[in-house]
Amino acid sequence: MIKIGRIFIISDPESTLKRRYNQNKTPQKPGLFKKAWFLSICHSGNFDMKKLLKRYEILFVILLFLLSVPAEYYEIFSLLEDQTIFFRHLMRSDIINRKEMTFSYDKIALVTIDEAFFSEYGKSPLRRRDLAKIVTNLNRLGAKVICVDLLLDFPDAYGEDPILARALEQNNVIMASQALFDNNNRFVRINYPTRILRDVTGSGYVNLISSSSVSTFLGRVRIYPEITMREHEWPIAVQVVSEYLEIKPILQKGMLTMGSLSVPLNQFNDFYIDFSAIPEGHRFLHQFAGITAAEVLDISDLSEYEISELKVWFQDKIVIIGETFGLSNDWFDTPMGMLYGAEVVADTVNTLLKGAPLEPASLAVETGISFLFLFSIVLCSFMCTPWRQVLIAAILFTGFVFMCSLVYVHHGIVISMTYNLIAGFSAFFILSLSSYFREKKLRIAQHEEKENAERKRRAAQAESEAKSLFLANMSHEIRTPLNAIIGMSALLLESSLNEEQQDQAETVYSSSQSLLALLNDILDYSKIEAGMIELERIDFNLENVIRNVTDMMDAGAKGKGIELIHRNHRDVPLLLRGDSNRLRQIITNLVSNAIKFTETGEVMIRVTLENESDTHATLRFSVTDTGVGIPRDRMDRLFKSFSQTDSSTSRRYGGTGLGLAISKQLAELMGGEIAVESQASKGSTFWFTACFEKLPENHEVSPDTGRGFFLTPAEISPSKPFARNIRILLAEDNEINQKVALMVLEKFGLSADVVFNGKAAVERLGITPYDVVLMDVRMPEMDGVEATRVIRDPESGVLDPDIPIIAMTADAMKEDYERCIRAGMNDYLSKPINGAELLSTIKRHLKLEVREHKPEIRASVSECQVSEIFDKAEFLNRMGGNEALCEKFIPMFIENFQDRIQKLRTAIDENNLGQIIMEAHSIKGACANISAHRLRDVACQIELGGEEGDSVKAGSLMDKLEAEFDKFQEVVRDSGVQGLPCK
Repeated sequence: MIKIGRIFIISDPESTLKRRYNQNKTPQKPGLFKKAWFLSICHSGNFDMKKLLKRYEILFVILLFLLSVPAEYYEIFSLLEDQTIFFRHLMRSDIINRKEMTFSYDKIALVTIDEAFFSEYGKSPLRRRDLAKIVTNLNRLGAKVICVDLLLDFPDAYGEDPILARALEQNNVIMASQALFDNNNRFVRINYPTRILRDVTGSGYVNLISSSSVSTFLGRVRIYPEITMREHEWPIAVQVVSEYLEIKPILQKGMLTMGSLSVPLNQFNDFYIDFSAIPEGHRFLHQFAGITAAEVLDISDLSEYEISELKVWFQDKIVIIGETFGLSNDWFDTPMGMLYGAEVVADTVNTLLKGAPLEPASLAVETGISFLFLFSIVLCSFMCTPWRQVLIAAILFTGFVFMCSLVYVHHGIVISMTYNLIAGFSAFFILSLSSYFREKKLRIAQHEEKENAERKRRAAQAESEAKSLFLANMSHEIRTPLNAIIGMSALLLESSLNEEQQDQAETVYSSSQSLLALLNDILDYSKIEAGMIELERIDFNLENVIRNVTDMMDAGAKGKGIELIHRNHRDVPLLLRGDSNRLRQIITNLVSNAIKFTETGEVMIRVTLENESDTHATLRFSVTDTGVGIPRDRMDRLFKSFSQTDSSTSRRYGGTGLGLAISKQLAELMGGEIAVESQASKGSTFWFTACFEKLPENHEVSPDTGRGFFLTPAEISPSKPFARNIRILLAEDNEINQKVALMVLEKFGLSADVVFNGKAAVERLGITPYDVVLMDVRMPEMDGVEATRVIRDPESGVLDPDIPIIAMTADAMKEDYERCIRAGMNDYLSKPINGAELLSTIKRHLKLEVREHKPEIRASVSECQVSEIFDKAEFLNRMGGNEALCEKFIPMFIENFQDRIQKLRTAIDENNLGQIIMEAHSIKGACANISAHRLRDVACQIELGGEEGDSVKAGSLMDKLEAEFDKFQEVVRDSGVQGLPCK
């Protein structure tokens, strides 16, 4: 015996010991094979001999089934077994063709003492002399055997026993009796009706009287050998059939033989009653084999014809006389419905006359089925989950019952179900309970392991968040001075410098750009490593992206005398949807490296179609150079973070080694891959693939300039970009950044007012009207995000809560951008500031520029009827011809209307239907009062949209409402109204 930790394993090879020990260190998910004895004992790695002994519940189950076989043999649960037989016989009577009348109505007749009889008889109970008349008359009508199923225990009738005895002596009559047993179920005697009747007729027992009910059966009849040793003391049905066949019954070797009839018996000498498969049970017996006793009580006055009709019923038949009414208390619930004692005797006689088709299964068959059921139950207890165990167990028990019932129904073989089902349920309960406790321990272990893993995950997540926060802070701190260095050096290059100063300024500018590129690479790498990179889906023209890269790289290539070429295969789709910025980043990385490592020759960018479907295309981008190439033994260093082919300190070419690592990650994010083909001194080809969504050929794509990080000196133009003065508010706490921003704006002919924090910006916007706000994010007292939320609040007191706000911040993470947009900012620019991008962004968000892009809304006033826009004559008439009052009222209307439009747009954005209806209704009324008919009509349509619950319809009409309002103001100005507010 070898001991490993607390696990005992006997005679196991060393390799097997290690493997099993490793398996036992970690709890496994429960399963069919995992729960085999050895693994289920050892799964927790905390095994001792007590746990081995706990697995003896399976041995207990085996013992339970072994005990079920003798329990079945001795019928410990005989009453329950009778119930299962009752159930199967019920199925049998339903499944077998019920129209087939298996009852021997040509051999058996019933004489019923029922309600109809007593209503005509006029008294109760039946007197013995009247029973004597019935027996005598049946004998005259030709009955072969007469069976009297009446216990005749009425005390007031004893004086008539001699009369009945004389009638019985003249006929072949068998009377019912009772078998009496003691407390130990041993036979004592037969209880006859009376002694005088016993002496003149045969008697058989139908009811068994004992202190225990285990001797009482309905669905079967027991033949007691100690009784049958006496003459005329067989069960009443056996005695009736033997008298009818005139053959003495023989009981031997588990069979009851009467001439050619052989009836199989079980171990207790029981034979099963084959209740007739006939429709509606006793009703059939009454209809085809029954006649009321009143018909044969007195036949002296009947004609010969009537006598002959009665003989048809009784000639050479077994006639059974019995009570068939409720007061007799002699009725039973059978598979054929409620049957009375006489009818049960009739069915028992019928069973014997057919040779008893129901046969008890042999002990060998019962034992085999028990062990098959045992094996299935044990197997079921090893199923994966408790619910599956219950489901399979239900299927198993149902299948067992169905199989036993099927054999009973179609082959007449009685297989015990009671003992197997009791043992099966007990076994399943024991095994399930044992499995539950084992699984509970296993789940606790798994839960602890899961909690440990969750703690580690949270720790790793916290570490990642701390790292991201550190990078964000470092990026902000580095970008802030870098913004000043790049901005000032770019401005310095435009000043009057001598040759030496020019060279120094260009060196500073170039170095700061390299530092910015390095900072961006580190940020990209950290985002990719943390899984925070998400690709955008932008419509773009591939030709523009490639041309943008070549335009940007062309100067560097020409400076080294290298030709930069790009070619697109004719099959390549140009209109695509995907992340064009990340695509440009990869191509720029590869082209930059190619130019860096190439001294003479060319660098070629080639794009080919890898494969495509109806909706997507996978493109292959390759960058081929004629440079130094890469030795084969150093290629494995490529695409790894901070790795280069030449890592020596005296290497000729600089770089961090992050570019290719980032490019590899980005290519994989775009559903592709990246690789290199190279030979030393002969050049290299770097290629990658990426998958994009295809766009229709006529799809319009916005131009994609893809500019660099800052203006080159040539890009700074002093030309005035706006036709009017633009008032700009700059919120920036860093004085150097203030200077840079002001000087950049100055180059474009713009100026700005400066405040040092968000609180000051809010206060200034409450006093002075501005066109746009340039907002830093991190500022003291009140940062840019909080300030934006205050500005957007209509109750803040600022003059224009919807003023365009553009974030200018050194924060460069995606979550920073999302935080700004959620706060209500219109756009986001990352420092160092790109002058051209700043100018483009300001233009895009000024209302003047937006309106210039909506010619279809701002239709010329001359195209409309002036009176429809503003009917001055009607309004003047309404004001009593007072022009001064009109000119005072119109500016108030315009000012109020602007506020109402803003509230209406807010209600539409919030999908507040009640507010939409109220604001639109208010605008409609005001427009009607001032005779602005077209404005009134649009407001009416918006109100109708709100009443219909269609906020989308209301929102779609807002541009039209504002356009009509602009036309209204133009018409009012043209009409000469003074004192109007600024447009």
